Amino acid sequence: MAGARVPDLLSADEWARLVRSLELTPREAEVLRAAFYVASRGAIARRVGISEDTVHGHCRHIFGKLRVGSIAQAISVALAAHLELSARIGAEAECARPVDPRSSIVGVPPPLTQPG
Repeated sequence: MAGARVPDLLSADEWARLVRSLELTPREAEVLRAAFYVASRGAIARRVGISEDTVHGHCRHIFGKLRVGSIAQAISVALAAHLELSARIGAEAECARPVDPRSSIVGVPPPLTQPG
């Protein structure tokens, strides 16, 4: 997927989970998602179909929620949050797997079996 952007690589469920974790409104999420593709406030406004002033307001709210000062920083925080969520979900899935009693526990290899 050369040239694919991060939102394209996330399933709808993954994007929704990320938006919830960042506590963004649906419109703020839409503005942030557009920012993955275009850099200027005007381009974001055209992509989302709102005025530049409205984009500015949404960006201010996003910056406040994510404690950042730019859209680039907001994207960086969103990427880091996605990676953290993915790791947490992966760890939870790993913990939910049934444990094979023959497997190693906490890095200790299983006992060697004697032949015969």
